[in-house]
Amino acid sequence: MNHDSLVEHHKEKLSMLTKFKESPFYFDVEEDRPKCRDQPDEWMRGLNRILGETFYPDFKYTSVEGKGGKSPRAGRYLGKRVDRELEFMINRRTGKTRKKRYHPYSHNALDFLKRHKYTPVRCQVGVGIFDYPISRNLVLTLKLWTAVDMVCVITGKNQVILVEIKCRASHYYESGNGKLHEPYEDKENSTRNQDQLQIGFTTWLFKKTFPKIKVVGSFVMRIHEHGIHHYPLESWVLEPRRLKVALTKMAFSKKTVKSS
Repeated sequence: MNHDSLVEHHKEKLSMLTKFKESPFYFDVEEDRPKCRDQPDEWMRGLNRILGETFYPDFKYTSVEGKGGKSPRAGRYLGKRVDRELEFMINRRTGKTRKKRYHPYSHNALDFLKRHKYTPVRCQVGVGIFDYPISRNLVLTLKLWTAVDMVCVITGKNQVILVEIKCRASHYYESGNGKLHEPYEDKENSTRNQDQLQIGFTTWLFKKTFPKIKVVGSFVMRIHEHGIHHYPLESWVLEPRRLKVALTKMAFSKKTVKSS
């Protein structure tokens, strides 16, 4: 990349960062909960929890026969660590990290992005939605919130890519038990498909939060003991017919929303 294009690229990156600061959704550290600036007294619901309650409430991890590996719990712990480290490196937050050295997975993630010409712009970008008019006569109160693990731009272009980062071992990622619930009842209830739901609805929320930012793609980056695999968002997640049913079910989840 020559000097002029590099300068232009940094201008685009700064422009993106300015837009992200305009998000009405954020996590209030003092109150330990996500909030919406437009309605600060209302409790927002975490996307991952609602997805689990609605589409795979009875899921249990199952390993591929004859294969061992680290437990899913260890993967979740490692995933949180990698998220924190990438957030610190990319967002340049003040303060000290708990670990003196970053985990190799964090470096592997940045190397992967560099090879594919994706430039990280921001980590843990708050996105969400409060009310959504699903039809002319029905407005759903969703109160959904999540944070995008990583927002990237294609190097040299003003095109946004969303990345969901997972540390999941290969011995259980593809396996599952039964099927997901309606409207995804034709899909295997596997960790891979659950991650597809997460990146799909995270992308949907991002587009609702930042309607002027064009998203050209999103994918799950699975970091594991043998390297990195990436899984682009599959079309079945946000098919219009499925989306309408899914949002309605998520709005009327049996779990009550915590009130202040």
